[in-house]
Amino acid sequence: GLSVMRPGFRRFFSFHKVFNDQHIYDIFEDSHGYLWFAASDGVHKYDPVDRSILSVKRIHYGTELLELKDVFCVAEDREGQMWIGSSVGLIKHIPDQDSYEVFQAGFMNRRSSINSNTVYSLHVDTDGSLWIGTAAGLNKYQPETNSFEFFSEPAELSEWRIYGILAEGSRNLWLSSGQGLCMYRPDLETFIRYSAADGLQGDEFIPGSSYRDDGGRMYFGGREGLNPFHPDSIAYNTYLPQLSFTEFVRFREQGG
Repeated sequence: GLSVMRPGFRRFFSFHKVFNDQHIYDIFEDSHGYLWFAASDGVHKYDPVDRSILSVKRIHYGTELLELKDVFCVAEDREGQMWIGSSVGLIKHIPDQDSYEVFQAGFMNRRSSINSNTVYSLHVDTDGSLWIGTAAGLNKYQPETNSFEFFSEPAELSEWRIYGILAEGSRNLWLSSGQGLCMYRPDLETFIRYSAADGLQGDEFIPGSSYRDDGGRMYFGGREGLNPFHPDSIAYNTYLPQLSFTEFVRFREQGG
């Protein structure tokens, strides 16, 4: 269900019966002030002016009827288009036209299609680019071709479930996953992975449990607790050790 703490009260109230017995994975406020709730039975749009709720549990796409199951996240791009991540693919919704477009794995050629039908996280960066975290790694939407780029290096990235995406200003992306926390540098196209050995609560994080406050501090929730930190506080080892050969073996003969 969904609970709300009203101003002036120090306890929570049940918000609406439509959310009873539902898992709420994400809450998003769009540029018009509407609240979007990503839930286990679909997506719900709340109008705070007249307090009405529009529930979308099935969508018509062409001649197909798609039932929305486990909607994990909602985002809005610069054009005012709404993006909905679910267990049945990625959906683009144009509110002015009340139209939908569905993106699923394998519907285009392998390289340009989204790489998994399970979409856990969405993020629109300062350049307007849409990043998509799936059950098979990280994707980036290419609006010019209406296709996707997904990252296959390092090789293990395609095995990561990307549960949350937060931006470090206009620079790096921080990704929570089922295999730890990862920092991606778009300018260098490099990834740095952090695990429980680096002080994290554990390697397994939770979908929808990520937040960045106004001061840039990040919060990632996992199975074993919460990891709050500021990216500027992360120290990197820049020392490059000098390599030298002390001996070698050739045809089983040892040399010095």
